[in-house]
Amino acid sequence: MKKILAAALSLTLAFGALTACGDSSSSSGSTAPAASAAEQSSTVQAKTAVAEPDLLAHLIDGKPDYIGMTREEFDDATQYAYSDKNAIDHQEEEGTGTYDKYSLGSSDTMLHGRLKLDKAYEQYLTLSFTDGKLSKATVRIEKITKEEAIKICDDFLKAIDGKLPEGYTQFKPVEHGRMCEVGFTKEKDDYVVSMRRDEDFDGDYFVFFDLEIYSQRYKM
Repeated sequence: MKKILAAALSLTLAFGALTACGDSSSSSGSTAPAASAAEQSSTVQAKTAVAEPDLLAHLIDGKPDYIGMTREEFDDATQYAYSDKNAIDHQEEEGTGTYDKYSLGSSDTMLHGRLKLDKAYEQYLTLSFTDGKLSKATVRIEKITKEEAIKICDDFLKAIDGKLPEGYTQFKPVEHGRMCEVGFTKEKDDYVVSMRRDEDFDGDYFVFFDLEIYSQRYKM
């Protein structure tokens, strides 16, 4: 039964990759002009880098779950570390959602030290609140090579395999054009724990880890 469910989830992931809106991926279709590298660097330097929240602590260590918290609950749980003054980007999303992007500074680890990297990379955190609750959290590395992106995704699978609660299984990698997603799923009301790589419009690759409820990601 579990093999059948895993296969079904993989098929839905593949379908979702075709239809779901990417996280600023090459398939997003955005036409908004990008800030220059100098402007982006200046903006990041003007803001205080925040510490990376331990997004997997709930699943791996049984600690409180950030996803589903109200803004007030999240601020209280993180001692107000992710305030508006430190956000390098803030957007009001369609409907009732908000999106904030923060600099995590440069680090040679990811996912609160669980994923070792070959070198230090500038990293970013994005938080999406929908209907007043945290619905998605993402940790992102930008402007890398395809080879680096593939290596990070491969290392992510090795680092997380066997660490998640019983019932989580590795799904078959989902590829669509230059995008590839790898990770783990359980049931549709549980998390998708995954890493994705993609290429931007400048030919640079990026990778991002995101934590989101499966049924919410694919609007089930």
